[in-house]
Amino acid sequence: MYSIDILIASGLCALVVGGVLGMVFGRKSTAGSQQARELEKRIDQLSRDKQAYENRVTEHFTETADRLNALTEMYRGIHEHLAEGASTLCVGKNDVTVTRLGGTRDDSEVPQEALSIEQPRDYAPKTEGETGMLNESFGIEREPVPGTQGLADTETEETEDVAEGTTAQADEAEGETRADTERKENA
Repeated sequence: MYSIDILIASGLCALVVGGVLGMVFGRKSTAGSQQARELEKRIDQLSRDKQAYENRVTEHFTETADRLNALTEMYRGIHEHLAEGASTLCVGKNDVTVTRLGGTRDDSEVPQEALSIEQPRDYAPKTEGETGMLNESFGIEREPVPGTQGLADTETEETEDVAEGTTAQADEAEGETRADTERKENA
């Protein structure tokens, strides 16, 4: 069959070709894994930066809330000082009353109109004889044309007659169109 020399030579060739291919693929995968490690480092760094930013934002708003609370307390102190000064210094016919801050009111102190809240209406209120908002003639004011003073009533009737006639003509035309369509479909 084959001589042993040929088998050894082909085995060595396969070993060399396999080694070369292994080195080529190894370098490519090493570059890919290096890039993957760099991307992982970058993602970790971005995560740390994001977390640090979130911490700074939280600290900022916490400090802002603390400062606003302190400012509110200072304002309350100034208000109370002014209220005490006004009540002790303004004695006589020009008495000054200053209400306390932060106190809750009794329902008895609230005006009755504020307690009786009504749901908003989705229509405009109208008096009898007025047209409603959904009426076609709502908001249209027609000025009388000179010489047609007595014609206003007949004009309305004529308008209604014309509207009915127009509707009848439209219905008739629609019927003709349907008949034409049916004839074309049957043909």
